[in-house]
Amino acid sequence: PEPDRNGVPLARTHGPRAAVLCTSFLYFMFHHSKPPLEMLSSYFGALLLGIACLRAGTFWPAFILHWPLNLFVELTAFGLEGPRGAIQR
Repeated sequence: PEPDRNGVPLARTHGPRAAVLCTSFLYFMFHHSKPPLEMLSSYFGALLLGIACLRAGTFWPAFILHWPLNLFVELTAFGLEGPRGAIQR
């Protein structure tokens, strides 16, 4: 059965391939200030999240997967480096 794309407007207007490629590129560009490996992996991660969103017909899979990942990365970085802007001895 064909997935419901009512919740993904770009897929309705330009097709699923264009929707995933365009949004993945935008996601990649939002990560331009990150280290090169993270920036590159963000593009491939966005492709997978885009496919999951198309299949679900909503952006919620991306939100549900991205939010805990961000929280984990921030908490890990905080634990390793301390709070941002802290005086390092």
